Amino acid sequence: SNGGSDPHFSPDGRLIFYRTPGDDIVSVDVDLTGPTPRIGKQQRRFSVPSPLGGSEKTSYAVARDGKSLIVARPEASANYVVHVKTGWPR
Repeated sequence: SNGGSDPHFSPDGRLIFYRTPGDDIVSVDVDLTGPTPRIGKQQRRFSVPSPLGGSEKTSYAVARDGKSLIVARPEASANYVVHVKTGWPR
């Protein structure tokens, strides 16, 4: 791996997601239960544009169920549209 940035653990702690220098979101299996951490093979999930405004701030999150990623992506215009979903399970 060439490293990455913006890491996020899955809710169960068994996967870590991160952004590669080429703007791919990838994941690796992690096992932190033994005396030595075990890291699995990198799996490319998808490619996303650089974070909003080109900053290093988080541009994605792992859903609570660990099965989805929520991604903020810039639109072609200078205006941003925010969609809010309500009524998610708690």
